[in-house]
Amino acid sequence: MPLNLYTGGTAVPHIRYMAGTSSWALSTEQGTQTINLPRCVFDLANIRTGWGIFAENSPPEWIWDQSLEKMADKPKDGREWKRGFGFNILLPQEFGPDRLREFATTGTGAVEGIKNLYAQYEEQLPNHHGKVPVIEYRGGEPAQFGKGRTNVPTLVIVDWIDRPAALDDGESKPQTQQQPAPQKAPQSAASPVQPPQTQAAQDTGNLSKPVF
Repeated sequence: MPLNLYTGGTAVPHIRYMAGTSSWALSTEQGTQTINLPRCVFDLANIRTGWGIFAENSPPEWIWDQSLEKMADKPKDGREWKRGFGFNILLPQEFGPDRLREFATTGTGAVEGIKNLYAQYEEQLPNHHGKVPVIEYRGGEPAQFGKGRTNVPTLVIVDWIDRPAALDDGESKPQTQQQPAPQKAPQSAASPVQPPQTQAAQDTGNLSKPVF
């Protein structure tokens, strides 16, 4: 079943895809820090869809669908609500205790990329029940939608693994009530973040074989 994306509050820190530069960033106490996204686990089994709004100088607001099959009514408050999604991503162990991240956005580039990825997920899932997909980011693809241009992330399933216990630590749950739920707003850009070099990272050798 394709995601219903065509036209939240959580304690989990954010990860963000910045379509203009085809780059990724993490929210930290020091600000937003860019990273080279390694292979990581996308919790697509718990993806949510809904209406979101990212107003300037305000935290994001969401009204989540009751399910992937049943879309919530679009708010009629005169503001520019857009279709979007939210789910958690688990980075490799060398990213430390905050490696569980929420990816939630209404950005056109990210939405198109996740629609394409979810089609892969649905096609492969029957052969991998009980497992979660490991995703590789292969850059952004320039695209135009209407009068706007963006970069759509190319995301590819490269492996399936047993569900890591860390993926459920502090996992955000779908909002059942039809009320906007505030989320932590992204902060201003800062310098790239380098994950600490743990023994797991040394044993792995590189991020092509991540340890979760």
